[in-house]
Amino acid sequence: MRIPETKIEEIRNAADIVDIISAHVQLKKRGKNFFGICPFHQEKTPSFAVNDEKQIYHCFGCGAGGNAFKFLMEYKSISFVEAVQEIAEHLGIKIEMESGLSAEAQSELEAYYETNLAAAKYFSENLIKNISGEYAKRLSEKGRKISEKTMRVFGLGFALPGWDNFIKYAKENNIDLQNAMILGLVDKKDNGEYYDKFRNRIIYPIFSTNGRIIAFGGRILDDSEKAAKYLNSPESKVYSKKRSLYGLYHAKDEIRQLDKAILVEGYMDVIALFQGGVKNVVASSGTSLTDEQVQLLSRFTKNVVLLF
Repeated sequence: MRIPETKIEEIRNAADIVDIISAHVQLKKRGKNFFGICPFHQEKTPSFAVNDEKQIYHCFGCGAGGNAFKFLMEYKSISFVEAVQEIAEHLGIKIEMESGLSAEAQSELEAYYETNLAAAKYFSENLIKNISGEYAKRLSEKGRKISEKTMRVFGLGFALPGWDNFIKYAKENNIDLQNAMILGLVDKKDNGEYYDKFRNRIIYPIFSTNGRIIAFGGRILDDSEKAAKYLNSPESKVYSKKRSLYGLYHAKDEIRQLDKAILVEGYMDVIALFQGGVKNVVASSGTSLTDEQVQLLSRFTKNVVLLF
């Protein structure tokens, strides 16, 4: 039996390492970090630092470090599962175990993350460097006035017209097409042949709170096309729409510093405000605001302005 990876991610996102560690170590704020006497070695001068922005701890004396799970594992000599269960109980999050080997599941998740990362690099290359992406690049610069710097910050990309451009890239770079299909990057025709799901669209990578690419949104270039205006990645083991906020990875530091978040609707709302200097902004990306999104955002601030 094991804890589902999505549940572990939910607990990780909801946990506050300062709260967890301060239950066992007296901490005092000093600069950006909280400091205390290290519980893992004998010392008189506090060298044990906890960073609430990065959600990690590090002792400058003995070198101990890690996240909230690692702290409880080392401090209480318990297993990873027990640490996750303890934090979940503290947060009031219910865990339902599932069968399977965690090592295999983790390997599967890493394969999905790597596939998304490779796809993001491909889309970005199309938009910023390749001649084929010049039309999309000009549209962003002239129509939306998005600078190349901002494109790079958010990893914006372009899906080329055609049915097999990404598939060719995937085959050349040994990307597993079955994984790509699970993640919504490709699909299969009735005859079993793969085809690109994202075609002739501006691509918006969606990042997890810790900066990993978990999904994509694609917007058509020409509104006169009969295709759906937006095409989004499906739910997967690395992506849950109701538990994600677009732009949070880029905004979280500013949100903490200002103790305020601005919640908008879509990708371009976030990008335009961010480029204009308003960086404490996230988007619900077209969903109704969910309890999970509220809980995720509350990790960083309790003050939220709705700008819909």
